[in-house]
Amino acid sequence: RPGLRAARRNQFIGAARDLAVDSGFRTLTIDDVCARAGLSKGAFYVHFASKQELLHAMLDQEIAAVDELLDLLAAGDLPELEKVRTFVRTMVQRAHDPAEVALRAELWSQVGVDEELRERIAEAVRSRRVRLAGFATAGAASGRLVEVPANAFGAVLVALVDGLLLHHAVYPSGFRWQNIDKVVDIL
Repeated sequence: RPGLRAARRNQFIGAARDLAVDSGFRTLTIDDVCARAGLSKGAFYVHFASKQELLHAMLDQEIAAVDELLDLLAAGDLPELEKVRTFVRTMVQRAHDPAEVALRAELWSQVGVDEELRERIAEAVRSRRVRLAGFATAGAASGRLVEVPANAFGAVLVALVDGLLLHHAVYPSGFRWQNIDKVVDIL
């Protein structure tokens, strides 16, 4: 059944996220994921061909969550400036989740060796940049935002979020998230 299949798949993804917080994605094993999920190794291979495919599924969930956020913002009635602030605040809030930080660090560490992963991330980054650029263009047209090179605006926002997550992954005590929240509001 599709609902049960999706639930089982999500159990594995959730277990991998939990384990990644404890020891990182690289060191976890399929056996670890199965044990944490409470499911068999055979069940794992029904859903994933490999640990790398599991990582890809985790990326797909992350992409879908951010796309959903951008869809909601695009469809909403907020002024573009508030849409941008909400996007950045929400992404920074996601960074409070240690699993999100661990996942993002692992994804970026794999882009040099996994071409398919690199292409998926590149497409997600491009899509986010374009959508955020649209907010900048619409905001400038309405007079609520200063006119800026829209593509650069989108690129800076995407890089800001990814950079903060990676910075936190390698140097967790380098800043406090509540201070980042304050700076984001000022920006």
